[in-house]
Amino acid sequence: MKTAKNKLTPEDSNTGRWTQREHKAFLLGIKLYGKDWKNISEYIGTRTSDQVRSHAQKYYLRIANVKKYREEAQDFVAKEFELIEGPRSHQDQATQYGEGMTFSDVPLTSPFDSTEYKK
Repeated sequence: MKTAKNKLTPEDSNTGRWTQREHKAFLLGIKLYGKDWKNISEYIGTRTSDQVRSHAQKYYLRIANVKKYREEAQDFVAKEFELIEGPRSHQDQATQYGEGMTFSDVPLTSPFDSTEYKK
């Protein structure tokens, strides 16, 4: 039952795992309202502000863990290559990801690419 302030009570809210629809609404709510858990709760319609806040804490921890894991995995792979092949130059590492590309997928430029050298 909703109160006079249109506040969702714990009896009316979902419990347990968040549905895909609720999570999508949560993400849109974050985009619209920032960290205003009450407004996000009203936007979702099936979760209390406490549930939204708790979901946000877990969501941000999960994102941080994924980023940390990716960085650690990249470091591990680089160290494994060094053990097998020896230290690599930056140019070797860049060409490993694509000829003429940097790690950020920005094309490498050469002074010989300019029009004055082309005939």
